[in-house]
Parts: sequence; C-alpha cells; structure tokens
Amino acid sequence: MAEETLTSAISANKIFMLSLSTDWYCSHLKREVIKAGFEEELTVLEVDTHPSCSKTDLLNCCARLTGGRTLPRFWLKGRYFGDGGQMEQDLTKGTVRRMLGRFSDMSILDSIVAVGKKVLPPPAILLFSHIIFCVFGTILLCLNLMSSPGTIWSSYVTLFVGGLPMCVGMSYIKYKQTSSIVAAIISGLVFFCTIVAIQYWPWSAWLGTTQSSMGFNFVRLIILLPLVVIYGLWSKKHIEQFVYRPFVVEPNSKFSIDGQDPGTGGYGAAPIEDQGADTGNLSDHAQDTDSFL
Repeated sequence: MAEETLTSAISANKIFMLSLSTDWYCSHLKREVIKAGFEEELTVLEVDTHPSCSKTDLLNCCARLTGGRTLPRFWLKGRYFGDGGQMEQDLTKGTVRRMLGRFSDMSILDSIVAVGKKVLPPPAILLFSHIIFCVFGTILLCLNLMSSPGTIWSSYVTLFVGGLPMCVGMSYIKYKQTSSIVAAIISGLVFFCTIVAIQYWPWSAWLGTTQSSMGFNFVRLIILLPLVVIYGLWSKKHIEQFVYRPFVVEPNSKFSIDGQDPGTGGYGAAPIEDQGADTGNLSDHAQDTDSFL
C-alpha cells in the first residue's frame, strides 16, 4: 500500500517531496522551493500525517527507493533527485529549473550567474589563490627593496613567474570540475585579469602619471564590476547566512556536522529511525555544510 502510494505520487508530479510535517528543515525546504517559483509543480507527502499509510511503511519504502531514510527527499519528473542538501544547493545553481525546462523563467542576472559558474573560478579558490599571490609578491618586494631599491624587478617577476603558473593551475582545476577546455581557458584568463586588476595595476597606477592612473583605473572597473555582480549573486546564500544566521535561533533545534545521511552522504537532512512498528524518532539535524566550491 505504501509503496503503491509513493510510486504513483512520484510519477504523477513534476516535483515530489517526501517530508515530515513537524520538522523545521523540511518546512524550510518547502519555502525555498516555493520561493524559487515552483509552487505549482511541488507536491508534498507528509509521512506522519498520511491518512492511509503509516510513517514506518513510508520510510521503509523510501529506504528501498533511495537507499536512505532521512527526510526530506525529492523526485523530479519521476526520477529520484536527492535529499534536502542536494535540492538546496541545486536551487541556487539553476539545475532544477533546467531539468524542468523552464529556461524562460530565468532572469538576465540568473542567466549571467549560471554562465559565470560554468566558466569562472569558484569564490573560495579565487580568494585563496589571491592570498598566495599576495604573499609571494610581498616576499619578492622585500627582497627587491633590500637588494636593489632603485628598481622594480619584483613586480614583473611576481606577475609572470608567480601569476602565470597559478593561471595554469586555475585552468586545470576548472577542467577537472567541468571537463570543458573552453571553461578551463576562460577561468585561467579571468584569474590572470583579476591579478592584474586587483594587485598589479594599483601599484602601476600609483607609480605612473595622472593620465595613466585614470586609464588603469578605468580598465580595472571594466574588469571588476561584472565580477562583483556575478560573485555577489553566486555567494548570496553564504552572505545571507553569515549576516543573518547569528541572529536567528531555530526553536528546539540542534546542529551537528556529524549528522551525515548514511544513505546518500548528504548533509542538511532530518534523519529518522524506527523504534517500533509505527513510531519514528527524529535525530539531530545536520548543518548545511556545502562549500563555496
């Protein structure tokens, strides 16, 4: 009975969600899916309030279909999609929208960010690489000032000896991530442009004339302003968590990064374990640990 109910609901709906009505994380994912514009496509089955199937039977069926017993679980167009962490991550990437064929719903900014994620270095890697480049350049500048203070050989060595190999490394990382040679080349070139615009040209503009300084800074703005928009929207979720999370306390909730879903290896789900024929026990929630990468 439970398996027939579940499989028929999965096949009949574009987005099907298996949920627990008393779980805050399931409620949070429902809001996120609706906020993303999928209210009409979304159908939710609450395992603890279904009139004809017990929670235990539905969870046993979920385990057979997905290999895990944690909630929430999502199916798209009849195919298993993933747990709550997977859905939350892919909502921001636009994967759900693409799978449902709703390209026309994407705004211009969404489209730009989607393209940016395909060809640009991930935010965390970009930041870490800039820190390494800055440390390397600072060391060479100190050596330059101690050995020959009248020259500026360190700036050229830093840019070409330090920057170019890092661009190659950035391209390699993007290729491993996307398997696209074009995306890898663009990623390396964009990284080199950010090095020049953020760390190299400011010194050149400071050392040059007023006219050259204006030219340098104008080109810097052309390079950096689009990247600010793309990376800002790309990292919007993490920025909001950083800004608002310290002031939001979920009632009766605990967080543990050890609460990994044994079925799928995903985070951010509400594990449920049977203690009897018709009873379930809600364990601690796992904190969403998806990275910038």
